[in-house]
Amino acid sequence: MNPEDNDLAKQVADLIAWKEGIEKSRADRFTGIRNEISTVFSRNQCTMEEAMTVISLVQADLNASFVNKQRAPQ
Repeated sequence: MNPEDNDLAKQVADLIAWKEGIEKSRADRFTGIRNEISTVFSRNQCTMEEAMTVISLVQADLNASFVNKQRAPQ
C-alpha cells in the first residue's frame, strides 16, 4: 500500500468518527458515499485528488449538519 492510500484510509476513518451524533439518514448517506469512494478509488477510476475532493465535500456537509443540529432548539 503506498503512502497516498494510507492517507486516504486515514481520512475515511476520520470521517467515520464524525458520523457519531449525526442523525441516521446522514450516517447512512455517508456510509454509502464512503463505500462508493472506496470502490471507485480501488478500481483506479479516479485520482487521489478527486477522491480527496469528494472526502472534503462530504466532511463539510457533515460538519454543517452537526453544527445545525447543535443549534436546533431542543
